[in-house]
Amino acid sequence: DLIISGDTSAEEVRDGLNDIATSIIDEMHRENARHLSFDDGLSKVQSQSQPSTSEPLVLDRRWVYAVSSEADPKAIKIGVAQDISKRLRALQMGSASPIELRWSARGGFPLERHLHASFNKKRISGEWFDFRQVTDPVKAISAAARGFLADYPSADQ
Repeated sequence: DLIISGDTSAEEVRDGLNDIATSIIDEMHRENARHLSFDDGLSKVQSQSQPSTSEPLVLDRRWVYAVSSEADPKAIKIGVAQDISKRLRALQMGSASPIELRWSARGGFPLERHLHASFNKKRISGEWFDFRQVTDPVKAISAAARGFLADYPSADQ
């Protein structure tokens, strides 16, 4: 009704709904992160990207990945998975164009959340980001991840 009356645009509504969905997903990730472990112990660290909360985050051994389709290589999905090859097969099922892995690193939900926040202005929808104006998207993602991970103990420790 607000769109029809001209009080707001469809883009503003979409952006608002994306923000709400991201908040819900982040809360689900925080709940999951509280229960994750790697090797035989937990490695708890404070989230630099969320300074207002004192809730510890767990850098786990899950992979954070960046994928795109062959048809649109600069529209990139940043996600997290225990098994990347299994996740790629699932993503491929819903894509007419071949899906390609562009980048990956261990770090789990905290790293994924950091990357989503870092590239929020490039968000297309959900976990998809528009890197068309970026010369080397993989380099940008890798640099953002390295900056974040440098402040935390390795998940391998």
